[in-house]
Amino acid sequence: MSSSESWVCVRGKTIEQVLTLLREERERLTWDNIYWSTMLMVDMQNGWLVLHCFPDMFFVDRPAFLGALSQDGEIVVCCVEEHVMCSSAFEMRNGRKIWEISHDSQIALNHLDSEGTLPDCFDEIRSASAERMKPRGGNLFCVPVDVCKEMTGYHQSLHPLKTVYVPIPFLTS
Repeated sequence: MSSSESWVCVRGKTIEQVLTLLREERERLTWDNIYWSTMLMVDMQNGWLVLHCFPDMFFVDRPAFLGALSQDGEIVVCCVEEHVMCSSAFEMRNGRKIWEISHDSQIALNHLDSEGTLPDCFDEIRSASAERMKPRGGNLFCVPVDVCKEMTGYHQSLHPLKTVYVPIPFLTS
């Protein structure tokens, strides 16, 4: 089954600060609660908080919200659209984008765009993925996702017993 989802990993903010910004963003929007009921928050217990939205690209078109989340801290955003084999990730600090990585299999299986000051793990992850492609084919879809995981510890397929879910009370009211 293919998915379309996005998540933002936040470091440098408390759970209460993230919830306040999320509440303010919700009040700006007039969407049906279905979009909000598919969001969860995870405390990774490593300094990162994760807001995960599925099945939606909620975080892609929210520059003001993402800028506010990254003030006095940092965020790493990851988006996947498995049905078309596209993925992307980027980091922001204090409202400024530091780097961005994207893969689009519709362009080419080995397509990978990158810009900015890339994280230290990028070259190793890209090389390992390219090596895995050689004998059996494949694509570089996992590179942005794996960079996000390496930096934050979060991957969308994490087993729930390894994470601490944080209730988002106003999203279900």
